[in-house]
Amino acid sequence: MANVAKGEKREYEISAVIWIDLLGYGSMLEAAAWNPTSVAAKQAIDRIVKFQEIVTLHSTSQFPTFVMNDGAVAYRDLSARSFTPTFDFLRRAYALHSEINAAEAAKNHPGARAVLAVGLRVRRTVDYSRRLNEGEGLRIREKLNSGEISGDQAISHALMARHHCDSTPELQHNYALTKAYLADSSGTKGGIGGARFFVDRNIFGESVPKWVTHDAPAKWESRGMRGVFLPISSIDITAANACEHDGVLDAFGVVKSMYDDPAVLASVKASRVGDLRGHGKGV
Repeated sequence: MANVAKGEKREYEISAVIWIDLLGYGSMLEAAAWNPTSVAAKQAIDRIVKFQEIVTLHSTSQFPTFVMNDGAVAYRDLSARSFTPTFDFLRRAYALHSEINAAEAAKNHPGARAVLAVGLRVRRTVDYSRRLNEGEGLRIREKLNSGEISGDQAISHALMARHHCDSTPELQHNYALTKAYLADSSGTKGGIGGARFFVDRNIFGESVPKWVTHDAPAKWESRGMRGVFLPISSIDITAANACEHDGVLDAFGVVKSMYDDPAVLASVKASRVGDLRGHGKGV
């Protein structure tokens, strides 16, 4: 186990991201002349509603998501203390993609492609306390203290309050997201074709674990980024649990896998910013 304190954060975090893209969705709308009121567009709208419903059901605090139309992103920082979060993200990503494609197949739709990538992200320290103390939070407290609203109503207002800007700092300066998006965009020409589940080879150790079944690796390169992606067809969760998820890497292991230069890992380790929990600071 790495000599890392619990809750320790760094300026440079190691992120895992999955980008999921519904195939052929734009073509359906094009055929409907981009008119959402038309009968021809109803099938496309029903399709995207189902897609987003499935993403919502799989979203948790350990697997948060960001959805925009026919694309969805899930993300998580990996741990330098354990490789369990790496496996957990892989497991959840595979389950999400599998359920989406099962729903797609039931309606004879072309399915979704998913690309899971890892990479560094630059921490954005966002101070949420100002918004809580001077913005919407202040207004809610004032209404509560004046008796204008009840405690239950105050809770409801707080739960419904939305950030007006930058609500997903984890995806800013996130090069795992960049890699996943570029790989997906390269499509068949880049070796990333079909409604399959592609996983960055850098999350695994020297050999791919036996509890993973995959097709021939795809060597990929675009805009200065490069990597190897495994089209994974199945994950034996029982076998993975039996060997305590042996074969996946922790955060620092992923950095060493990605970069030949040991100075990169040294810089990551040296970028400690302490424990930000309980300080109202963002991520």
